[in-house]
Amino acid sequence: MKRMAWHLALSGVMILAVHALGCTAVTPATMVADEIEEQFMTKGQELEDALVRIHEALMASGERTSEQLGNLYDKLVATYERDHRPSKLVFFPEDKTPDPVTPTPDRPDVTPDPDVPEAPTERIDRNIVSRATLTRRGLQVLWRLELDGTGIHSAYLDDGQLYLITNGNRIYCIDQRSGITRWVYTLERRLDTEVGFSPDYLIFSSLDTIHVLDKADGTERWRFETDIKPASQPYGDETRFIFGAWNGDVHGFRFGDIHPHWTFRAGDRVFVRPDYHDGMVYGAADDGNLAIYNAERRLMHESFDLGGRPAGIASTENMLYVGNENFEVTAIHRATLNRRWSFGAGGRVTDGPWLSEDEDALYFTAFRDGLYSVSAMEGDERWFLRGGLKPVARSGNNLLVLREADRISMVDDDTGQVQWSEPIAPFVGVVTNQDNDIISLYTADGRVYAVASGN
Repeated sequence: MKRMAWHLALSGVMILAVHALGCTAVTPATMVADEIEEQFMTKGQELEDALVRIHEALMASGERTSEQLGNLYDKLVATYERDHRPSKLVFFPEDKTPDPVTPTPDRPDVTPDPDVPEAPTERIDRNIVSRATLTRRGLQVLWRLELDGTGIHSAYLDDGQLYLITNGNRIYCIDQRSGITRWVYTLERRLDTEVGFSPDYLIFSSLDTIHVLDKADGTERWRFETDIKPASQPYGDETRFIFGAWNGDVHGFRFGDIHPHWTFRAGDRVFVRPDYHDGMVYGAADDGNLAIYNAERRLMHESFDLGGRPAGIASTENMLYVGNENFEVTAIHRATLNRRWSFGAGGRVTDGPWLSEDEDALYFTAFRDGLYSVSAMEGDERWFLRGGLKPVARSGNNLLVLREADRISMVDDDTGQVQWSEPIAPFVGVVTNQDNDIISLYTADGRVYAVASGN
């Protein structure tokens, strides 16, 4: 009995001890967990604060970088404007000819230069002429003219007359040497094609209406609507004009008629100006086919595979020259229609060919390559000018050549050697005609200038 009581007492003590130990074991574990959770929350907050500070630092760094870049840009612009020396050819000359202004007490030493025509001082050409610069280059300004202020859409030179089509839908006829405006014609609608010329007339299409103007005074001689869809610059001579069309046809009109005198299919679209000689019409289509049509007998005469899309046609009494996108220019003998020669260029032919006045030299431009000059009879290379685009004027034995980056270079036509090179800025266009000594240039706002050899 005593032993049982002892065992019960011992069991009770053990139970109390286990209970007491159990309680003291759970409490420290809970405290550790709470402490760890608190540490995690503290570290998380610290991490979040660190991320915020990093973000703010990055934003501040970006703003500083942007500000630094802006300051650098402003510095570069200021340096460019201070050090940049634009064209020395005829504009903003380096020897700073004074503005043509009336003397004032503040500027008693400034007198008007009688050789410098007056110009508004806010215009880009206020220092248009520097006799020292021009003399050094052998050039002089002949005249300058302000048109309607809308800018120039296209420009042509024909028989000594400059024809300028403005964005304000006006055609100006200006004598290239004197600068006298002979007449102005107002267009009702935009042009469909480039302007073509005959000895007496100016021909163009405007929204499927063909216009024929008298070159002498700009009066409209004929005007009629047509459904031929003109696509090419028209060819014109004493009695006829010829259009290539969007559907691949070529149409011949006699002056005074409102319907084609004849029509033939050249192939695909005809964007290149057709050629006519001794009753034969030559139509070069976009598919590379050159169709020869006998306009006197009104029947197809022959077809010739050019090998690629044509860029343009030039012709003499006996020869036809065609450049194409297949990197070559081909010379075709008119009488036999045999290929006289082919010249391979360093890129697809995109402009030209042009013939020299004596018809001995041929010039053409290859894309991303340059300007070539070859012998018209044999097709032998005379010279090559990398980056050359087109000949624009002739001065003695030298050619003035328009080049990439809007520069004009004086080139020896015998050797192709560059004599000098100048930027043409702020001009945006040069009227092409390599067979005289005058360069016609125009600005974006439609101001026109003529510069010529002073020799």
